[in-house]
Amino acid sequence: SGLFCNHTNAFWWDCQAEKRGVGQRCGGKGFEGSTECPDELVCLRKDEFWSDCQTKAAAEKAKKAAKAASKPLDVAGLNARFAQGKPGGDLASAGILIHQFHNGMDGDWKAWMPCPATCFGGPCWCHSFADRFSASLLNARLLDDKGRVGMYSTSNAGFIFAPQYMQTRCLYPADGGSESKSCKPGLQGCVPGCGSKWCAFNPAQPNNMDTSCAWSPKDLWRVLTLQETANSRYNEVVVDAQAVVDNLPHSIAAVFYVKGSPAAKEARRVHDDFLAAFGEEAKATLLLEMDTRSPQAPFRDVGAPVPTFEMRQAYEEHGGAAAPPARPTSLSAAAASTASMVGLLLVAAMPACAVAWASVLASGRRARASRAAFGALLDEDPNASQQSQVDG
Repeated sequence: SGLFCNHTNAFWWDCQAEKRGVGQRCGGKGFEGSTECPDELVCLRKDEFWSDCQTKAAAEKAKKAAKAASKPLDVAGLNARFAQGKPGGDLASAGILIHQFHNGMDGDWKAWMPCPATCFGGPCWCHSFADRFSASLLNARLLDDKGRVGMYSTSNAGFIFAPQYMQTRCLYPADGGSESKSCKPGLQGCVPGCGSKWCAFNPAQPNNMDTSCAWSPKDLWRVLTLQETANSRYNEVVVDAQAVVDNLPHSIAAVFYVKGSPAAKEARRVHDDFLAAFGEEAKATLLLEMDTRSPQAPFRDVGAPVPTFEMRQAYEEHGGAAAPPARPTSLSAAAASTASMVGLLLVAAMPACAVAWASVLASGRRARASRAAFGALLDEDPNASQQSQVDG
């Protein structure tokens, strides 16, 4: 009485005294019990499906964390969140939440939208699970047996979701097969993507990896601990699709692809389409390359400005290579070649000056340096191949 089972680490649980009522459910979708908390506790909303009783200090801490998480992160902030991620009570402190595309099977609509009723001229193959996105949490503790970042696929591009806009339905410490878990109308306790069988902690089987049942969002820390203990390659987090759509473009923090994968071109296209669709509101949405072999800082910003068609044409007309060398992958690299870029912009704008400038470029070391600097700005990944979008 008055005790609760406290998780100390992967190998130890013990009984600890706790203020009465902490953790008691007090709200959430489908909940029909009391919304009142005992003593001086307050009902803290975790997401659409779960609210529970917490001390005022814990509730205030959670609100501050949510406010901090609402600010868009740059690549350094995302890398820090990845490196510091650990089992905890909220998505932001647990690491980076990603959603990966379906490798061309879903390229008939915008990647950030749920599966439509029809695609490719007929009924869409994924419409039965259009109400949800399958996602996965990554952090520096969740590595595969070769020390690389564990994830669903190293070939598929995807999104990094902004955790503060997510509504988590359920979780699994491995692949939960959420696409197959739909609900019949009127089935009590059933949540699409999760089913009606819910996991409960059993001290006799502390490392149970059963994915036929789903874990509640309140058990996030337990799910990540299970994954870490079992060395499972990736977890599954089922999030509500409508919450993602309702909060666009802010619900998507970045588009990413894995270094060395054929998905770079697809990621750039999706990022360009996203910026075109949402304009100024989406300016903070990053384009990132992810190196799974660099588990302390896997993300690199590759969203340097892309040259216009006129700039490319001017470059090629005046001696540039048909397939220019590597494009800079950071703003600092792009800035380093600004002088050459300005000169070549004049070429595109003023034909009369173009001839004179071309003759200057034709001479010696100065010409080679100018071409190399500007050529570095124009590259698109030559190994990229077209794919397309939505979940894994």
